Amino acid sequence: MTNKNALRLVVALVCTAVSSSSFAYESDHQADEVSDRGILRVPIHRIPDDEFLETFQSQLQDAERAASILLRGATAFEFDDSTNSSSWDGSVVIQNYMNAQYYGVVSIGTPPQDFRVIFDTGSSNLWVPQKGCRDCGGAVFGRKAKYDAGDSETYEEDGEIFAIAYGSGPVSGEFVSDTVTLDGLQIQHQEFAAVDDASGLGTAFRFGKFDGILGLAFPSISVGGVNPVFANGVEQGIIKSPTFAFYLGDHTKGELTLGGYDEARFEGDLHWVPLVNATWWQIQIDSVGTGSSATQTDNTLSTATSTATSTSRTLEDTQEPTDIYAIVDSGTSLITGPTPDVTALMTEWGAESNFAGQYFLPCIQAHTLSLVFSIDGVEYALQGRDLTIASGELCLILIMGMDIESTIGQVDWILGDAFMRKFYVVHDYEGERIGMAPVVKRL
Repeated sequence: MTNKNALRLVVALVCTAVSSSSFAYESDHQADEVSDRGILRVPIHRIPDDEFLETFQSQLQDAERAASILLRGATAFEFDDSTNSSSWDGSVVIQNYMNAQYYGVVSIGTPPQDFRVIFDTGSSNLWVPQKGCRDCGGAVFGRKAKYDAGDSETYEEDGEIFAIAYGSGPVSGEFVSDTVTLDGLQIQHQEFAAVDDASGLGTAFRFGKFDGILGLAFPSISVGGVNPVFANGVEQGIIKSPTFAFYLGDHTKGELTLGGYDEARFEGDLHWVPLVNATWWQIQIDSVGTGSSATQTDNTLSTATSTATSTSRTLEDTQEPTDIYAIVDSGTSLITGPTPDVTALMTEWGAESNFAGQYFLPCIQAHTLSLVFSIDGVEYALQGRDLTIASGELCLILIMGMDIESTIGQVDWILGDAFMRKFYVVHDYEGERIGMAPVVKRL
């Protein structure tokens, strides 16, 4: 496979909101109160920081292998004889969920079988491992729930092959249809992938606290043309309005709100930003900078207003002027950006990196950090608390360099959980836009 048909980015996952009785849905900028009927509230659980760091560090080999694949460009993966490789569309998903820190529970089948899933705004398919899956967790550690079609009265055979390639290797199985239950409400005849080989996710999957992925992106990037769970829920009238929202529980449980959003979880008004494309939740960024400095679309740094304070800096103009695009991504815990920009940031901050591109600095310096994204004329500032996780006297910086090639659209920055913990994000499926506002202040 060549670069020409390679690298479809499906990054992103997670997170969510705390339960509340006050919900609203906004259409054409007019907010209407709605009742709880038709609003689904799915609890989201956060992996504690210490466990997250331990898992993160144990996966350096996987990260190195994935990075080497990306450096070589798109590379064809060999599927075993049981996989119909002709069904693979040649796209490579470069996110391997090694740093996913949030998960929720959905049920599949009748009677229901429970699965811990990553709610991923960077992909569109639902998949879980099935009985007999290879490389799907250990016997003691990282055990996975596995779908058993024989135990479900509502199982329907499909027969189509499911095959997708991550940066570290393939994931494959078959499409089936069954009932999917969210917050006690059933979505009928939902097509999803029952996976029998998850080796492509490596140790991230074998030891991670999740069984599968539930994609919340658009049908246009769904493998096999399968209608996503959220779209089906709206079409069947299970979900009242075509919108959902994430409030990330910082050190508490969160909640994914489907069919509305929770006004009690953010301050001020939502600022609505149109999507660039209805694929991922992709938006355009005006600039990125540290405090009083911002990376403009000409790839240089100049002054921008911000509440954060920082010394100014300048990046070398290494390429032709270009727009900046980002994905607001619930499927990754980090913020990623172009390697030259991230390297410059880390040099300014005095951070040190390991071979996998993870950056650390003494926690005593963390309060000096700031990063500002200017989006549609509004600035979204993050400080040291938002950008780091403590590991003893050292802090892991939740930013990594990643240079992304995609045939779907340009992606420069990924605004993952580190961003979404600070800002409430509403996804308007029908309006093809996202709304953002600061979360209520944390104690």
